[in-house]
Amino acid sequence: MVMSAIEELVPLDPSKGLAAKSKALDGTWRLLWSAGADKFSPLLGLPRGIRPESMQLLGTSATEAVGTDRVANLLALPGITARLSSGVRVADDNDALLVILPPFRFEVLLPGGAQKTLFEAGSDADFRKLNARDADAQAAGRNLYLQRYLDTSGKPGDLRVSTIVAGDPVIVGSVFVHERVA
Repeated sequence: MVMSAIEELVPLDPSKGLAAKSKALDGTWRLLWSAGADKFSPLLGLPRGIRPESMQLLGTSATEAVGTDRVANLLALPGITARLSSGVRVADDNDALLVILPPFRFEVLLPGGAQKTLFEAGSDADFRKLNARDADAQAAGRNLYLQRYLDTSGKPGDLRVSTIVAGDPVIVGSVFVHERVA
């Protein structure tokens, strides 16, 4: 039912296929719904109520948290937040496509502002190896996120729909619906 609603929404994309380049992509986004997110983290497959809140920081929000030209994904648990960040850029040939780049950094954020880096991977293959992916997945190309729909008001409540269209075969095909919170 949700996938059907997404397919009806996508042709109405306010960004007109330019979402990856749009300033409206900048912000803090809360994951509302996904198909395949549990492949990223088993925690996202938990039932509502005990599942951690999943947020994504893009553009200025990400720059303030993890540096320029990076994206950050946060999983908030009581008293601790896990943060995975990576490089990101718009694809050379598609203004709706984000290319995910190394280095990949996994950190734990603790109360009081302390943070600890648990690992950093300098390549897609190294990151996938750390995630127990097989040789085929380690050899796959970069992860590409197609921004299929983006509300462009830049205000809380905007929606964004994205799909992983290439890269790690374990997560290709995953679909995400995010809502802007800031």
